[in-house]
Amino acid sequence: MVLLGHPVSVTIARGHVVRVLAAWSREDLIENARLVTSELVTNAIKATCPQLAPHPPGRTGRLTTRLDWTAERPHRARVLDYTCSCRTIVYELLASGGTYVIRRTHQTAPPRETYAGPWTRREADRTWTLILTEMRTYVVTAWEVSLECWLTTESGRPLHQGAC
Repeated sequence: MVLLGHPVSVTIARGHVVRVLAAWSREDLIENARLVTSELVTNAIKATCPQLAPHPPGRTGRLTTRLDWTAERPHRARVLDYTCSCRTIVYELLASGGTYVIRRTHQTAPPRETYAGPWTRREADRTWTLILTEMRTYVVTAWEVSLECWLTTESGRPLHQGAC
């Protein structure tokens, strides 16, 4: 079993241990095993984050930016910056043929990747800074269809429009 360095892994591991012990008809061990599993996995998660990459804050309640995410990936892309993989959602700033996009990966099984952009370098840097600081993202996701990507300022005025 592979677990991610995220708190949701504690629940997954506990559930696995409970199912195995129930299958072995060892219900008498479930409570102790659940506690030990919680402690072990929690300690492992705390030890997995080296604190080298930025950790974007959670939702702040302030609407600052709206990004439309699409499943359409750039043809070729190079990672310029990224957030820490200890979070459930990892963001990466990508350069792709003179334009810039942001990849958002939900670390689930299987991982789900979506993309926002394309932007110029200046627009991408602005969006990246918002993600790393205080952005609350209202997400519109299209898993199988390509949507038009757009970014608006707080006043609602489009900053960039373009097909993904």
